[in-house]
Amino acid sequence: METRHNKDEITRHAEQGSVIYFIFIAVALFAALNFAVSNINRGSSGDITAEVAGLAASEIIQTATAYKNAVRNARIEGCADTDISFESTFLSGYVNTNNPPDDCKIFDRSANGITYTQPEAKWLDSANSGDNLYGQWYFAQGVCAEDVGSGGTDCDEDGYKDLVVFLPFLKLSVCQIINERMGITVKKAPPPVETGDAWRTSDDPFTGDYSGGDIILERDGALGGCFEGNGANTPPDDTYHFFQVLMSR
Repeated sequence: METRHNKDEITRHAEQGSVIYFIFIAVALFAALNFAVSNINRGSSGDITAEVAGLAASEIIQTATAYKNAVRNARIEGCADTDISFESTFLSGYVNTNNPPDDCKIFDRSANGITYTQPEAKWLDSANSGDNLYGQWYFAQGVCAEDVGSGGTDCDEDGYKDLVVFLPFLKLSVCQIINERMGITVKKAPPPVETGDAWRTSDDPFTGDYSGGDIILERDGALGGCFEGNGANTPPDDTYHFFQVLMSR
């Protein structure tokens, strides 16, 4: 009887040990899950790793290049500079008022085989999530890139305005890597500060009209890169933005 009692005690202790072991496993898994979720959250609102920032920089540059090539192809097919259209189901306000043919619609897959690419949240500084252009590529109206195209430093004439796309409110680390890869600044150097408005304060989308506009980035004819906003202008200081000239005029 005593031997059987001892066996029962051993069995009971073993079962209790198993329960405790599984509890420890569950606690460890729960902690790991919380850690993973917190890392995901930090990826959209705080710092990201250099590897993630590098991948973001590559994708941003590639996407902008794809948009630029699509505009060039549309021009080769005979589209006027005023007929380029960025109308998309993902964006509002971009219907070209000149009623261009489908070949001039950049995001018409049947014509150009390209779709609008939504920027990922982890690329962006969520502190600016309430701003109008946050979370989208912005195809701007009436913007002139200084020393690009035939306008030189004279951007007062509408005929000198360029077709420019922006990706506003990026994280600083992403902007720094973009500029490094585009040969604009050295590693981890601060992006150049815009001296005036980078785009119109009304955030007007391009709808075939080049009127109005502002100079962007006095950087010796740069066709793309990242910059910091100016506190007295649009966008504000301590915010970082990518731009690409899609077509110079």
